[in-house]
Parts: sequence; C-alpha cells; structure tokens
Amino acid sequence: MGSTFLHNTETTYEFLDHLDAALFLMSADVPVSQVEKELLDTIKGSTRKIFFVLNKIDNFIAKEIEEIAAFNKQVLEEMGFTVQEIWPVSAREALKAKTVNNDIQLSQSGLLGLEDALGSFLSLEKGKIVLNTTISRTKRFISQKLSQIAIEKKTMEVSGEELENKINTFHQLVANLKQDKEDMKYLLKGESDKIGFNVEEMLKILEEKETPRIRQSLTDFYEKIPISIPQF
Repeated sequence: MGSTFLHNTETTYEFLDHLDAALFLMSADVPVSQVEKELLDTIKGSTRKIFFVLNKIDNFIAKEIEEIAAFNKQVLEEMGFTVQEIWPVSAREALKAKTVNNDIQLSQSGLLGLEDALGSFLSLEKGKIVLNTTISRTKRFISQKLSQIAIEKKTMEVSGEELENKINTFHQLVANLKQDKEDMKYLLKGESDKIGFNVEEMLKILEEKETPRIRQSLTDFYEKIPISIPQF
C-alpha cells in the first residue's frame, strides 16, 4: 500500500477478494495511517480473521510497547474490529536470531508467539474461515447478479417511445453543450480583443505622457554635467 508504483497498490486491492485471513502489519514508531484505515475498511468485506502485528518493538521499552499497542487497539476497535490480541514483534531481531540459531533471542523477538497463533489457526480454524469466506463471496456474487438482472429487466421494460424520448433528450443536451461551447469561445475572444485594445491604449497614453518627461529629464541631466577641456 502507498507504493511509489501504482500497480503495486492495485495488485493488493485486486487480491483482497481471495483473502481467507490477513496478517496486518503495523509499525510501532508511527500510528495507524489513513491509507491503512481505508485498507482495513476494504478488508472487512473479505475476511474478519485478521492477525494484527506490531513491528519494530526493539526501538521501545516494554511500557512504551504496551501503550502503543493499547492505543492501536482502541483505534481498531473504534473502526469496528474485535481485537483479541496485538502481536508485538521485532522482525529485525528475529532475523538475527534465526541467522545464528539463537533461541533465546528468537523468543525475545516475539515471533514465536505469532508463529504459534498462525499454526493454531491453520490447524483448527482454517476450514471454518474458508467456509465462511466462500459463503460471503457467494452472497456478494448473487447480490451483484441480482442487481444486474434488475437493471437489465428495468431497461427492457422501458417502452420504445420512452427510449426515443430519452435519446432525443440526450441529443438535445449534446447540442446545447456544443452551443454553450461556441458561445463561450465567442465571449472569450471578445474579452481577449477588449483586453488587447485596452493595453494598446494604455501604452499609447504612457508613451505620449512619459516620452516628453524623459527627454526633458535627460536634457536637464546633461546640462548639469560640467565639461572639462583637457590642457595640452
């Protein structure tokens, strides 16, 4: 989301219809943004199973992490989400720990708790979530098709005379717009000509008024300059 390349954001939104669950990553050093809120509103229609993850906790002490998580939880609940838990993690520390096989550091990173929660979901809840998601998609599809059928039915019920009247009205509207365009071009040309004429008049008046004054000023200036004749 918010990528420099628009197609990245578009791909993300296109994928939302295929969601069974979501892992929503927040940053501990910035609050939930408006773009993220809009994305969450969109996700609501695809799945209610969201793992809220708070990353970059290695930049804060334990009390600060609790306060940040509590604030984000309040924001999310105000948006209508039921937040059972926010998973604080440090992706950087987890990467370091896995690189050197440091189990203690890995545990401190918070990643193990998140992995356990995901594993539990995949083994115990996935079937129910997939079923509910499929039902929701089917309902949306049926609703869209019913709306489409209703529109097509209403269109077909319109009599030939009514359709002809609507077409005539549309053509008249187009004609009016074209006439408005021509009128506007005419008015703009008139205003442009008027402005040009006024500018020429102003320049003419300025020339007639200022030229003698400038000439006199130059004459007075040169008359005041002393002339010295070199001695040989």
